Amino acid sequence: MKKCLLIGAGGMLGQYFSQCKLLESWEVLFHRGRTGDGLTANLSDIDQTYALLDKVEPNVIVNLVAATNVDECEKDPLYCYEKNVKVINNVVSWIQDKKSCSSPYLLNVSTDQVYERSGLGTVGREADVSPLNYYSYSKLLGECAASSVRGASIRTNFFGKSLHPARKSFSDWVYGRLVSGERFSVFEDVYFSPLSMLTLCRYLALIIEKQPSGVFNLGSRDGFSKAEFARVFAQLLGSSYANMESVSIDSKKGLIAKRPYDMRMDVSKFEDYFSIELPSLLEEVKTVVGDYR
Repeated sequence: MKKCLLIGAGGMLGQYFSQCKLLESWEVLFHRGRTGDGLTANLSDIDQTYALLDKVEPNVIVNLVAATNVDECEKDPLYCYEKNVKVINNVVSWIQDKKSCSSPYLLNVSTDQVYERSGLGTVGREADVSPLNYYSYSKLLGECAASSVRGASIRTNFFGKSLHPARKSFSDWVYGRLVSGERFSVFEDVYFSPLSMLTLCRYLALIIEKQPSGVFNLGSRDGFSKAEFARVFAQLLGSSYANMESVSIDSKKGLIAKRPYDMRMDVSKFEDYFSIELPSLLEEVKTVVGDYR
């Protein structure tokens, strides 16, 4: 049986993927960091990385290791580098040292934050990157490292009901504010095109099976502003959003890192490769609403 190793599987997406059981013909193994169930190792240390990968000998490695707090990455670039660049450098080094015609396939999960369209009226294509902060720069560096071995990098964003005890998704955050009744603000000028975690995990499983090469955008076919997402989510829940205020990100105080205004992605490359049509964001929101009722 072929082995698929998820590194960084203790995060929100990894926790969700581990529950989906989408790779029935594979032995799926989970690296969850330094503590917890599953395989443990500090993958920013090259010796620990080699020891783990030598032990598992995976056919596919899925990289979910990431420092994702944008402001923390801006405050601590070294920590950002260790998580988002050094880990994948170490994994790539191990793959290259295999010197085998059947070297492992590397699926690197990246981010939509490498895009910034600034009202240009178009969506980001894979070549149109415009990183604005340490986080997005580090994810691009990780993609560059991954490109030196057989594999793919997937730029994406996701939402849905988190299975992680300490991590909440954007839809979790909106739901919590709607239920609490407390007044909250959502950005009207920040756009994105995410997928539900279930849909994303299904397509990650497809990538693992088909093993394409290159960089792909993987999101919904269209996108909303974050404020529109919250309104649509509330309407589908049958919940009032009278306590929600739509504001500009420029009015937000205390942000350390510069943020992109428009992270919507052109997903035609992915659709063409797999001969599929990705869902609209409205369709995706409808798929998760039942989880919150």
